[in-house]
Amino acid sequence: MEKTKLKAKLKETGITVRVLAKKSGILRFLLYFKLCGLGEFTLDEMRRIAKALDLTELETAQIFF
Repeated sequence: MEKTKLKAKLKETGITVRVLAKKSGILRFLLYFKLCGLGEFTLDEMRRIAKALDLTELETAQIFF
């Protein structure tokens, strides 16, 4: 996973981790945990994040794969 690309997308959209957690239904502490590299996102979490950030398929692939 490209954490820097995901963080850049958050900054670009002005969405905080707190807002992303609410929009995606993922617990905030889990998002922080995984953004710090202490865990991997599940496929379901990747889909939720992509939907919450309105990512294209290409952007999703570049960030998560």
